[in-house]
Amino acid sequence: MKIIFRTAAFLAMLALVGLGLSQNVAAQYSRPYRVNDAYVRNILQRLETSTDQFSNLLPAALDQSGISGSQREDQINTLVTNF
Repeated sequence: MKIIFRTAAFLAMLALVGLGLSQNVAAQYSRPYRVNDAYVRNILQRLETSTDQFSNLLPAALDQSGISGSQREDQINTLVTNF
């Protein structure tokens, strides 16, 4: 009789834990992460500005480096231009 009671209590506790976890997962999916168009435009503008700054500063930095005039410098410049 004790074994049946323990088994029933264990199953009831397991069901309650499962129910609690399923509610938590359902709550997470009911609130999706969304942004508006202005936020996305702002991020894209910042990305464009940063990549332009990087592209403009890189040639001077490469000219001051030890690889100036090498094939490796040409490869880096090509990579940045394609980026």
